[in-house]
Amino acid sequence: MAATQKDPVLVTVQLSGGNDYLNTVIPFNDPLYRDNRPAVGIPDDQILKVDKNYGFNPAMAPLKKVWDQGKLAIVHGVGYASRRRWEPRAGWVRWRANTTPKKRTWSRS
Repeated sequence: MAATQKDPVLVTVQLSGGNDYLNTVIPFNDPLYRDNRPAVGIPDDQILKVDKNYGFNPAMAPLKKVWDQGKLAIVHGVGYASRRRWEPRAGWVRWRANTTPKKRTWSRS
């Protein structure tokens, strides 16, 4: 029986609005996390640790399973060097408006 090779898939997630990155991918081993988040920090016993320095918010348990399978990566500190916060978002909106999907996927964005 011949093996079936699937094309690789890259999924990117852009979380706008109220996402709190430091409570999504938690730098639990950094003392500044606790010092600066005494009321909103995630308790250590609830963090889903991915290595010795970072962990996921407990609500990300389904993604932790994908991480454990080696099928998920995290890229920290991605952004634009612009001081105007609206510029990158405006670029994303323009790109989205000028893009026609090649094929229909499960995403309904």
